[in-house]
Amino acid sequence: MKKLILPALALLAAPLFAQTSALHPSAANPTGNTNNNIPMSWYATRYQQIQEHTDFDGTARPLPISSLNFRMANGFANGNYGGFNVDVAVWLSLTPAAIDATNFSTTFANNIETSTLRQVIKRRTVVAPRLANQNFDFKLPFDTGVTFLYTGMLAQRHLLLEIRTYGNSINTYPLDAYSKSTTASGSTGRNGAYLGCQPSGVTSMPTHSGNAATLVVGNGANAFTGIGYEATNPVGVFILGFTALNIPLPGGCNLMNDPLLVIAAPSTGGNASVTVPLPIPNDNSLANLMFYTQMFWFKQGITPINLYSANGLVNRIGGAVTTGLTRLYAYSSGGLDPDTVTTTTGTGIRYGLVTQYQ
Repeated sequence: MKKLILPALALLAAPLFAQTSALHPSAANPTGNTNNNIPMSWYATRYQQIQEHTDFDGTARPLPISSLNFRMANGFANGNYGGFNVDVAVWLSLTPAAIDATNFSTTFANNIETSTLRQVIKRRTVVAPRLANQNFDFKLPFDTGVTFLYTGMLAQRHLLLEIRTYGNSINTYPLDAYSKSTTASGSTGRNGAYLGCQPSGVTSMPTHSGNAATLVVGNGANAFTGIGYEATNPVGVFILGFTALNIPLPGGCNLMNDPLLVIAAPSTGGNASVTVPLPIPNDNSLANLMFYTQMFWFKQGITPINLYSANGLVNRIGGAVTTGLTRLYAYSSGGLDPDTVTTTTGTGIRYGLVTQYQ
């Protein structure tokens, strides 16, 4: 059964696998859930961001990077912010094997695997654009001829982004950022107004339900259930698809989604209770993806097509709780030199800028 389920879910993710850019963290799709002015519109700052390899969107792949891109935070993409100069330099590297988003050093140098360190943007002045959309249109292309090949998604190594800004005045320029939720859950609810059908011999309206708390990336215990309320325990028939329907069937029942995946499962308990495991793969590209399910029961002669049905469901897969993002920074309102400061003045565990790499 598991072998049938995984390919069906993979169909949802397939369009993402061929992408040429990378979003981090993947949970910030379609947007992040907070904003951040540091370091691009702040005092002179040394800023590091640890980005764990598991939190990039899409499948594990080599990623050649030649541009670092940001977008405005939700609520601020109105063209009213920007137009000021930012004096900036950027480095990329891997982190040492022992360093991740929850185990890091407040000494900047200890978070860098020096053999992989590369300065991708030498100090230059850029203009923060006025953006009236949430596209990744604050683009920082790398210096001419510079590409950083990130292979950490395959090698299970984390990326370290370091940004240094020099002498910026305080400006309001809230870039999109992400802060880890304390809980992660998907959603599941009735698809349309159809409640099910109750042919003769079925003692109550059949039901079909899911569990939003387990409908989460990486949750192997997720399952869907149904109760058919028929004493002979007819075989349950679970269908999964990606298109909502509402098609009347012979016998007074309705089909509520396309039957892309069909699984037969035994019913038990004298009330035709059915449980269908649907483990969610540990692939963050599945976060926020929608699909539809419905439960049927098969019994010869109960309707002209030998099937009756419960309600349909519309389901959304929740993103896993993101742990793979942490920011570290040093700044002072009295001024400091980003090139000589060695230790942090602040950190934000599981918090940082939403980035797009191209």
